[in-house]
Amino acid sequence: MPNLSQKLFKILTDIGEQDRFRSVKKYQKLTSSTVVGKPVVVHKFNLKEDVLQLIPLFDVHWGLRTTNEEAFLKTVEHIANTPNCFTILGGDLMESATRQSVGLGIFDEKMHVQEQRHSLTEILRPLAEQGKILGGVTGNHEMRVQVFNNENPMAELCYDLNVPYWGYSAFLKLVVNDIIYHVYVHHGSSSASTRSGKMNAALRFSQVANADLYLSGHTHDRLAVPEIIYEIDDETDTLVAKKRTYVVVGSFVEYFGGYAEMKGLSPAPTGAVLVELNGKEKDIRVYL
Repeated sequence: MPNLSQKLFKILTDIGEQDRFRSVKKYQKLTSSTVVGKPVVVHKFNLKEDVLQLIPLFDVHWGLRTTNEEAFLKTVEHIANTPNCFTILGGDLMESATRQSVGLGIFDEKMHVQEQRHSLTEILRPLAEQGKILGGVTGNHEMRVQVFNNENPMAELCYDLNVPYWGYSAFLKLVVNDIIYHVYVHHGSSSASTRSGKMNAALRFSQVANADLYLSGHTHDRLAVPEIIYEIDDETDTLVAKKRTYVVVGSFVEYFGGYAEMKGLSPAPTGAVLVELNGKEKDIRVYL
């Protein structure tokens, strides 16, 4: 008959086995590689030119009194007339104000949300028909409307244009000739008012995705920061450098007479950025 110490040893051993089993189960769960609910968007470009141009359209705020309409229309025209140039719709394309919006809300608008959407549809339709709009994500301004009636103007705009609507974010695989670029797209969410704060808000998307290029907006600025991280190459057992580029893609809202001036926020350049993806060697260049 086992004595007390032997019984105690068996109890502790059983507990240890149970803990080990729990650890194995936890480990297996953490190493699962299947992600459900968010497809990867794949586009392949066979270009005569050496580069693919991306001019993301974020934070247009169409319908707002202080939107630089001329700059926006010229940008759309450039995308339409440049064979290797494409765009992504990044949210807050319409002002979509409500009575609860910051600033003067609907009293800052030249037109209200339905007219904004109809007008913007006609402006962007040539790009959609040329296949130059890869898709769109929502911004916080469109979400303002959705919380009232569950209709998102950005989703409706994409439907009108017959282009993909990706929801809150998108994971893209862009193959430029034979060069692969992984791109993460999100409208952005930050109350930062300094440039360092705005850039930090963009950098935090590295906690969401490991990509070559991160595109975000929301903070109405034009910024770009590259970084290098090191990865282990399993074929050669050596370290390889991976470059990641974070881009805050700009806005078409002017400073004076609007919310930024009202709150004494820092002025920022108006307009979009140009991102070039090289089709001969892996290289990303950003023009602010």
